[in-house]
Amino acid sequence: MKTKQYIKTIRNTLKMTQSEFAEFIGIKHSNLANYETGRATPPGNIILKIQSKIGVDPFFMQHMHKKNSLSI
Repeated sequence: MKTKQYIKTIRNTLKMTQSEFAEFIGIKHSNLANYETGRATPPGNIILKIQSKIGVDPFFMQHMHKKNSLSI
């Protein structure tokens, strides 16, 4: 799963709009839109912030990345 799909899937699972999710993780709506469309790649700290907010262990995600070629 590519980063843009990963972020959008999380947002949709939480049933949030882009504006709501951007506020939830503490970034600008325009940045989130760029991440979801692939126009920009989120820095690692943003991925960690998302994982922290939704309660996902970053070490688990690193393991999944290596195991399933998840692009984070």
